[in-house]
Amino acid sequence: GVDWRERVKRNCDVFHDVQNYRQDHIGLARYIHDQKIHILMEWDGYARQGERAQGLFTLRPAPVQIWHQEYLGTSGAQYVDYLFTDKITSPPRLQHLYVEKLIYLPNHFFSKGHAVQKEVRVPTMEYPPKKNPYKPG
Repeated sequence: GVDWRERVKRNCDVFHDVQNYRQDHIGLARYIHDQKIHILMEWDGYARQGERAQGLFTLRPAPVQIWHQEYLGTSGAQYVDYLFTDKITSPPRLQHLYVEKLIYLPNHFFSKGHAVQKEVRVPTMEYPPKKNPYKPG
């Protein structure tokens, strides 16, 4: 796999390690506010039962909140300002169905897309046998 955390750290000016706030949405919201972070981006959307997005974003810790989700459609949430998408996934003629303003990416909305990553192996149709099969027990 690809270590997204390391890739993000290498490609941003400031990286805030907030792992200590994993189960503390209020503490994380205070941290974001105290650091004067202006743009907050959620990469998981409703993944993991939406615990981060619904817990943190509803507290509105940043003035601009963006979802880059692995879910195709609107969040339906008034606390999400923008949504990364593309014109295939979210046709401009359907913008009125979204509560978010749409930020159109030119080629593909899924920035973690395997099609553009050279470090991800190309899929094949060959399935080698598993060396250590599971044993019932």
